[in-house]
Amino acid sequence: TGHDEAVSSTRTVAEYDANSGNGVWTEQQWGAAGGKGTVTDDSGRKALRLEKQPGKLTSWKMFRTVAVEEAKNLLSKGGEIAVRFKIPDGSELVNGQFVFGLYWPVSQWASGAAANSMLASFFLQTDAS
Repeated sequence: TGHDEAVSSTRTVAEYDANSGNGVWTEQQWGAAGGKGTVTDDSGRKALRLEKQPGKLTSWKMFRTVAVEEAKNLLSKGGEIAVRFKIPDGSELVNGQFVFGLYWPVSQWASGAAANSMLASFFLQTDAS
């Protein structure tokens, strides 16, 4: 017809799925530090339970290298960062407690850009209600 039609496609750049294989993050190209990760099974769905080292101020973290080109595409073309998590039943919630955070650092910005070194960053914490 001679008209350019927009092509919509979804591509996954980085993903961790506790239900994939044995849920082992190293098999999915992820690294981890600062605590313990245990794959649990709850109502037929697996999840990764994260626990920081007792008595330590540092958080447990997972990390993965993503190609620079992928980060550029997300910044220039847009995209979606999706996270599914839950706080286990029986967990004691304390007001102002850090629950989950996602930080996507970049090694460098274009010359002259005034920004911090994060392509994306957000965190969740408990509130008084």
